[in-house]
Amino acid sequence: SQGAVERWRETLWATCRTLKAAIKGNYGITVGVTSALMTWVIKHASWLHNRYQLHADGKTSYERRWGNSHSKSICEFAEAVLFRYASGPESKTTASWDYGIWLGKCTQSDERYVATDKMVFRTTTVRRLPLSERYSLKLLQSVVTLLILHRFASVCFDVANIALCCFNSL
Repeated sequence: SQGAVERWRETLWATCRTLKAAIKGNYGITVGVTSALMTWVIKHASWLHNRYQLHADGKTSYERRWGNSHSKSICEFAEAVLFRYASGPESKTTASWDYGIWLGKCTQSDERYVATDKMVFRTTTVRRLPLSERYSLKLLQSVVTLLILHRFASVCFDVANIALCCFNSL
């Protein structure tokens, strides 16, 4: 019997549905299974499950592994935030803060994933915006476009490598 695995799968997909419903409620858009955001929805749902889902012993998976509960605050998935570049400004006249869409937290560090129209960043410093500014459809659409282009570029690169490997093996 695979009861525990099936329960985990059901809980993961329920969390994904909840995150998708929140995006629909906040932005009025539907995130489909082929959406570029769906990868991040699943990643964040898994992260949430490990940090907050209680087991029969009253502990989370995170608490079992590390011996303490996760008590740090997080932003809402796909929320517009102000974040600080991890590397700092290139010069004293360059801004070290920018607007982006919060995609979740890194499982291996305390860094947050924030996407802009240029790339996905890992940062440790995020500031929430006032409620009236937290859901920027224009910013979200530019991030989705970036994620689509990135996914397409990755597929093209993989296809090119496969073709090159096949050609070199002849």
